[in-house]
Order: sequence, then C-alpha cells, then structure tokens
Amino acid sequence: MVQLRSEPVASVGDQRSRIKSLTKDDLPKINISRLRATGAVKPDMDRVTLSIGELERVVALAHLHFPNGGGWSLFICPQCDRPRRVLRLTEAGRLACCDCDGLLYRCQQTVAGRLSRIAHLRALLYGGPVKHKRRWLNPDRRQRLEASLRRLLIRQRQDRLERMKSFTK
Repeated sequence: MVQLRSEPVASVGDQRSRIKSLTKDDLPKINISRLRATGAVKPDMDRVTLSIGELERVVALAHLHFPNGGGWSLFICPQCDRPRRVLRLTEAGRLACCDCDGLLYRCQQTVAGRLSRIAHLRALLYGGPVKHKRRWLNPDRRQRLEASLRRLLIRQRQDRLERMKSFTK
C-alpha cells in the first residue's frame, strides 16, 4: 500500500526545523516495464487499471512493435497524452509524467548538488588533474558547458542574495 504525505516533511538532523519542498523522489511511481515483465500488461491491451492503495485509475497504453517480434509498452500520460514509461502519483491523487508533475528531483534543489556540479564543470572547462590523453573539447560542447556553468553561478548568487535578505528582515 502506498501512503502519500499530505504536508511537507520537516528536515531531520538540522538545528532549525525547516520545511523541505516536495520533489519527484518523494512521489510513488509506476513503471510500465515492471508491469510488462510480470505479465500484468500484454501487447494486445489498450488500457490498464492501476490500483494504488484505495485509488484506482484507468490509463491508456501505447505499444511499439519491432520487426523481430518484440516490443515496448508505454503509458499514455492522462495530462498531456504523450507516451511515457513512468507515471507518478501526485499529492492531488492524479497520475502525471515527469513533465506534467511540475517538480524537480531532490539533487536539483540542493545547494550541495549545485556546488558539486559547479566543481565538475570547472574541472571540465578549465582543467584539473589529467588522467589520460587530453582531448580538446568540441567548441559547441564547450559553449554549452560554459553556459551551464554561468547559469549555475547566477543561481548560486541569487540564493546568497535571498539568504542575505532573510537575515536583514
């Protein structure tokens, strides 16, 4: 039985009791691959009824058939009508794909994750210990990495400004 939280979770181990925002990692998810492997979904089905706790939802299916006889099954997202492999049950009790749930992954929200990404991009762009033969970065890739680094640094400065504003109030 899947239990959903009706309110945000307070952080554990922190001296201040902050409220963590909800992330994709907190939502229960349903993967079509597991249903296909267990035989709950078959290639000739066009709909499947998903039971999660007391909730029951009917979801449409799409199938891709390969010339060798194999194939993939996919959910049709009830929100955007696109084929998806994974659906998540939102707090509102509706099924949604990764684009429709409007949430971020936990690693995308943390400052520590952002700092490690900044360090990784700086090492890629501006060097670091060379472990193997150095390859020059493709100019297009270098521009994308530099743009990503600039966006992360801007976000880091915005976070600092927000923290400074909260201390002054």
